[in-house]
Amino acid sequence: MFGFLKAAVVLVPVGGEARIQLPGQQRIAEAFSPNDRVAEMVPEGQAILKMKGKSPGINPVVLTDDKGKSRIFLVVVPKPNK
Repeated sequence: MFGFLKAAVVLVPVGGEARIQLPGQQRIAEAFSPNDRVAEMVPEGQAILKMKGKSPGINPVVLTDDKGKSRIFLVVVPKPNK
């Protein structure tokens, strides 16, 4: 029920990028992101997903490997400092 409590947190600045991959560099079979207004997913090969920060907020991302095991990442795009 509260799987997000075990999520890895990934910080991505607005206009910046971060790469996400599953442990052991396993192939990503499926990627799900419900809020592409915060961060956009860009596949980069079979084992890496690049996240581009678009606007401040939190975007949960679920990556599933080819064995069906899923891992949750919380992509956090902080407000830029002025």
